[in-house]
Amino acid sequence: MSTIVEDKKILRGQMKTLRAGISEADHVKYRLQVLDWFRKICDNIDGDDTNRIQKPTALFSYIDIEREAPTRGTIEIALRKGVPVFLPKTFPNGVMVFVEVSDLSELTESKYHIPEPRIIPEKTLVLGRPEWEEIICGYVKAKIDYRDIFAEEYKDALMLVPGLAFSEEGYRLGYGGGFYDRYVSDAPFTTVAMAYDFQILPDIPREDHDAKCDKMYIIKTL
Repeated sequence: MSTIVEDKKILRGQMKTLRAGISEADHVKYRLQVLDWFRKICDNIDGDDTNRIQKPTALFSYIDIEREAPTRGTIEIALRKGVPVFLPKTFPNGVMVFVEVSDLSELTESKYHIPEPRIIPEKTLVLGRPEWEEIICGYVKAKIDYRDIFAEEYKDALMLVPGLAFSEEGYRLGYGGGFYDRYVSDAPFTTVAMAYDFQILPDIPREDHDAKCDKMYIIKTL
């Protein structure tokens, strides 16, 4: 009998294969779908196609790689519309913070070949779990402008959450590091699972620590 961990591993492999089959031309089309959705949100056009989401006070987003649900254009729209943008930066032992960026050209490639923001001591605004402030300062080796991402001022922010598969209820299968679960599980802000329609399953293998997103944005591929 397989275990939940083994079932997750198998499903991850299947979803990576399906996602890798998306052509560049189709990925451009899907990017336009996401752009139209987020532009309506920023213009406060209410409706079912915007998931009843209002213009956020800040955007916490991943930057897509390897045919993930696209977010780069969404980030650029947010910056043009005056919405502060925060992108993830990871550290060992499952620690991840969100760093404010004003231009995607500011990003540098991590050792995992993922574009990440830089932290400039005492200048860059960094949001994260409150218990991680000393850890991040230790890595940066300097005092930084670090704030609690769960503070009242960010309750109307929006977090776009990546994943390899999602249940119809909004539970996600990530990449195995648990980085996003540590935020989604306690988030006072709105969390949105970003997924292609083939990534949505009636149910997925799930453990107690796996978190559920508030809403889903589903990219139509059919």
